[in-house]
Order: sequence, then structure tokens, then C-alpha cells
Amino acid sequence: MLAAVVHLGGDPGLQTISGTVTANTGSSLTVTSPKGSLTCAVTYAKGQAAILRWGTGVRVGMTCKRTDGGLVVVRLVRLGTTEPTAPPKTTNAEPTTPAPEPRKAIGIVSALNSTSVTVGDLTCSVTPAPDSQAAAAKLSLGANAGILCRPDGGRYVLSGSTIVQTPPPTTSGSQTAIGTVAALSPTSVTIGELTCSITGASDSQAAAAKLTLGAKAGIVCRPDGGRFVLSGATTG
Repeated sequence: MLAAVVHLGGDPGLQTISGTVTANTGSSLTVTSPKGSLTCAVTYAKGQAAILRWGTGVRVGMTCKRTDGGLVVVRLVRLGTTEPTAPPKTTNAEPTTPAPEPRKAIGIVSALNSTSVTVGDLTCSVTPAPDSQAAAAKLSLGANAGILCRPDGGRYVLSGSTIVQTPPPTTSGSQTAIGTVAALSPTSVTIGELTCSITGASDSQAAAAKLTLGAKAGIVCRPDGGRFVLSGATTG
């Protein structure tokens, strides 16, 4: 029997995995091996019903190709059986609908439980899939976060998340800015409309050491005479 392995080499647009079907909606398959999992859309309508009858727990070899709409199954073999797979595409096959694209949102986590998460206007399901569980583990109710949700049949499933960092608390008279580091030199830094001096002070040097040109960051600048001096920074 073939061992379950994930192959990510060769054509960078192709991903191949041999393992067990852990999620199956007919229009989407998730195959899991000891080294990871791969979820791809099934776009050929005639094959969706046949694949759905397989259910989960069967061993397969699956190859997916990355398109503008995400990963799409281009080859599927059921391991350990002679049962034919879904009919191959033909030149006169009916046109297929492009696979839906993943959705994302950034904002406050307004609802979170074991089965779903809501950020802004986007609500996504949380499933037992490894990517969904890993993403959900990073989130907490009320946190400022970004989420990525992949299409799965008629729903969207949480597949990635990140916590949006905020700058350190400010002191009276301080200025703050969050955005892209547009300019950075040994003597100054600019984010948005805020430009602050970088001095030899320990807080200024420690904050400057965290920054890189073009990075997403938050800065705090304290008043110092007629100028503002960088005194804190966070990235992420």
C-alpha cells in the first residue's frame, strides 16, 4: 500500500498528496497525511456526485493545480481499489463555474465559538480541519484580528488568522501612527503623516531597532522640545 506523503516539488503550480479523505462535500475535498493536509475544489460537475459517494476515510492520491480561484483538483486516484474515478473532462464538456475565491476581513472579533467566527461582515465556519483549528486557536473575543476563509461547498471555512498589533500606550502629549514605514534612516522615521527623530536615547534606539523600511508597524513618539522623538514601536 502506498505511504501517505505530500509532494510540493516539481511544477510550482501543482500540489500532490496521498492520504485519507477527511472532508468531502462533493465540490471540495480535504486529504490529510501525517505531513499535512490539502483542500481543493472539484469543479467538474459530473464528478462531484461520484466523489461525494466516497464519503470520508478512503485513501486517495490527489493532484491540484493553483488557479485564480484557488486550488482545483486535476487528478484523483482512489488507492487500494480498481473503482474508476470521476469521468475525465472532454473537449465538449459543459462549461464549469470558476471556483469561488477565499474571503478575508480585518477588524474586531465580534463573535467566536467552537463552530464559527465573525469579523466585520464576514462569518466563517470553524471545522476540525487542521488549518481551521490552528487559525481559531489564535483568536479571542474582542481582539483586533485578520481572518482568511476558504470556500467549502456553500460556506466559507476559517483557514488562517493573525492578530493585528497595536502600538504601546501613549503618554500625555505623545503622537502615534500605524501603517507602513515609508522612510527610515539613522536619524528619523516616517509612518503616514508622522515623522519622528531617532536619537541616541535608549528607548529611541530600541524602538528603531524593531523597524524596517516598508514594514507594517506602529510607532509612539514623545515630545522633546520642538520635535517628536521615537520612543516605542511594534511590528506585526
